[in-house]
Amino acid sequence: MTSESSKVLKLAEEKASRGLLYQKQGKLAAAISLYQEALILVPELYYIQYNLGIAFQYQGNLSAAYVHYQQAIAYHPGYIQAYYNIGIVLQQQGLLDRAISSYQEVINLCQFKAENILIKVQAYSNWGNILVKEGRASEAIEIFQKAIIFKPDDASLYNNLGQAFFELGKVGKAITNYRQALALEPELIVARRNLGRVYQQQGLHSEAIVCFQEIIKQYPENLSAHSNCAFSFLELG
Repeated sequence: MTSESSKVLKLAEEKASRGLLYQKQGKLAAAISLYQEALILVPELYYIQYNLGIAFQYQGNLSAAYVHYQQAIAYHPGYIQAYYNIGIVLQQQGLLDRAISSYQEVINLCQFKAENILIKVQAYSNWGNILVKEGRASEAIEIFQKAIIFKPDDASLYNNLGQAFFELGKVGKAITNYRQALALEPELIVARRNLGRVYQQQGLHSEAIVCFQEIIKQYPENLSAHSNCAFSFLELG
């Protein structure tokens, strides 16, 4: 690297560092401007392409975010986090099949890298949630179960698995998985709410009341829990 190119690289990195500072402060427009200036100087700095993608994503400019995540991958093939964020962007855009493909790429790239287990599990989880949304709960169950193999202490995975079983009408298995989620993470309000609603639908209002009262204890301002609790009390007479 020549002395001149070294100076250009240093200037680009300084601009990117200032951009990251602005981004952390929520000043996205200023961050984006600095990232763009840095990339004009040295476009192949993949981590700046990635940070610019994040800034655009936070700003709600998903198309621009997608472009810069792709640029990050072009300059740094196998960039797992960029593939994952592309999946998120595509999911936000409703392009669900393409999002699944991106999550599958994340999983493939993580195959021999134990240090990336968390992002791998999250990719499985997002994939499974898409399948549930598409009415493909049986497939989702397989995906969530694969994720649990890699992270058996993740409460949210059991909650998601419970939802998939519930969609198939397998109420007993849904309840079992919601309970497992709460055993691992008692503060996981979504699992407690789901469990309470299943109890309501089964006419088990005493059990439902216990669930909703626990939510109210943790989150007194939760109007939905108050409403559901009142409904079950009325049903009990």
